[in-house]
Amino acid sequence: GSKFSVDADGYVINVNNKIGTCTTVGCDTTLLVNIGQVRYKGVEGQVSYMPIKGLTLFANGSYNYARSVSTGAQIAKAPFSTAAAGFIYRNGGFRLSFNQKYTGPQYATEFNGNPNLRLYRIKPYSIGDFAISQEIGKNLRLGVTVNNVFNSRAVTAIANSSSGAPTVTVNGTSYQNGYGQLDQFNYLPPRSFQVSARLKF
Repeated sequence: GSKFSVDADGYVINVNNKIGTCTTVGCDTTLLVNIGQVRYKGVEGQVSYMPIKGLTLFANGSYNYARSVSTGAQIAKAPFSTAAAGFIYRNGGFRLSFNQKYTGPQYATEFNGNPNLRLYRIKPYSIGDFAISQEIGKNLRLGVTVNNVFNSRAVTAIANSSSGAPTVTVNGTSYQNGYGQLDQFNYLPPRSFQVSARLKF
């Protein structure tokens, strides 16, 4: 319609040879390995609404299933869910926008086979971005952007190391059972500001 739109879909994707990171005990974690068949499936949707001319409100979300066919476990770096919401306003040469993005829980590493424990689960996190700009004349646009508005410092990724990590033996197989001494954590960067000037010629 003229003020309202909605869309939704479902998907199924089968991958026969998924490339992932080696996470078994004693393995070089910089190696890439074939983790076999992976099945992706999920649902996603978006809605947008324009209450007044120039202003668009929007929201979207998804639920994502990304499982190894052999183990049945969610693969690494595949969030179980995502979402976003915000608005965009435009009036002549003036622009204003804000969006808040949400990334649901995920695992930083592949399932190592330990039937009693799945390591390196990353908690959900969210980040907001704000932007405002104004055209001056026909050739100049001045703007300010604020990244990570609420200054979240959430963990977004973990590079694991089995060095110094405890292990457990289950049915004759040794598994990493805790965090390594050389694990590296990636965090959202702190709030930042950017001032821009764009000149058309």
